[in-house]
Amino acid sequence: HYQSVVRSLTPAEEELLSGQLRNLETTIRAGFDPLNWNSLAITEYLERCTKHINEFSTLLKQVQMSASNIESVVVTIMNAHLVDPGNLTAHTVMDMQEFYELVERKRTTTVEALLKKYRTIKEQLEKIEGLVAGSDTNRSPALKKYYAYWEKLILKALTAMVYKALGTLDKYLNVSRAPNHPKHPPIFRVTATLSAPDIVLSPALSDIHKLFNKMVKQTVESTTSFVRWMRGTCVETPPQYPRDDKEEEPLMITFYTDISQDPKVLKMMLALGQAVQKAFLSMNKFLEKWKRYSSLWKHDKQSLLEKFVKTNPTYVDYEDKLSYYKKMKIQIKSERPVTDIDFIQVSCHPLIADLNREVDGWMTVIGKTMHDNAKLQAISLNDTIADKRDKLNKVPEDLEALK
Repeated sequence: HYQSVVRSLTPAEEELLSGQLRNLETTIRAGFDPLNWNSLAITEYLERCTKHINEFSTLLKQVQMSASNIESVVVTIMNAHLVDPGNLTAHTVMDMQEFYELVERKRTTTVEALLKKYRTIKEQLEKIEGLVAGSDTNRSPALKKYYAYWEKLILKALTAMVYKALGTLDKYLNVSRAPNHPKHPPIFRVTATLSAPDIVLSPALSDIHKLFNKMVKQTVESTTSFVRWMRGTCVETPPQYPRDDKEEEPLMITFYTDISQDPKVLKMMLALGQAVQKAFLSMNKFLEKWKRYSSLWKHDKQSLLEKFVKTNPTYVDYEDKLSYYKKMKIQIKSERPVTDIDFIQVSCHPLIADLNREVDGWMTVIGKTMHDNAKLQAISLNDTIADKRDKLNKVPEDLEALK
């Protein structure tokens, strides 16, 4: 029975209950002294050993019950999903701001729930202190190493939680995607429009960059809510005021200090930043392709048509102009209205509508110019005919007038 109880001890519990173990071993060690097997003390010794072992076993079970509750909180922290916008598919792409607000709202809710659980650890350690040391100070010297043991596990759990969150963003951005694996669908949508002389995105790439950096930073900063314990206790470290000036912003001693400097966390943050920059380069190349239509907005329609009119164009020349813009309209219609660039979906519906308006504008101006020119020619021809008719109807007075 003794061996089964002792074997069930974890190293941390063995350290925690070292005093009780020594007392138990002292009780058992009495049986190693030479005894007379006819002595009546043998029965008393066995009863004393059994009682002490049972008492230690009961104590251990109570400690393990509280430890199990603490472990449950630690596992919950480790398995928490800080970045969880729900099921993202190609058919449910949100706007950037909507995506950010959804992720941030769920992150905040998750952190608040975890923080409540984190603070229950102190209650469980207080119960263990009562069992082991007979006190409830949350700073018992007998539990100094036990406090440190759990704080180390909490740090590991919070670090794993941040790894997982950054890993989710890594998956969304296709950073570590194997070549033979399909890409993750875009996580948010932007809109392309024409704002002559440029094609612009809404939101702008600079705004996307700021918001994404903020999202990554807030993911890691989630750990600032979890305050470290004072050394040798399970009591949260109070705010530290510089030079005892309570009007200044206090310094909070949290797990963030260690986690933000973790090499793996820094590496993942750097990889995410590089993935965003890579997507932006692809986006700029994509927008550059649309500039093949720049002739639509680069020139002033009226001034260009005035120069064209001065060349005395024929109606065939006008028809060639109109035919050129009709073909361009067909080409614009063949453009894809929605394109995925890495983790961003680009809606080009407004841009295509803008280009069509420009084409229609050119065709309207050309048609009006042709109409105005034809009208002027018709008036001039009519005047010429009228003048000739007047001359024909006039009765000549002499031979010279007849000529």
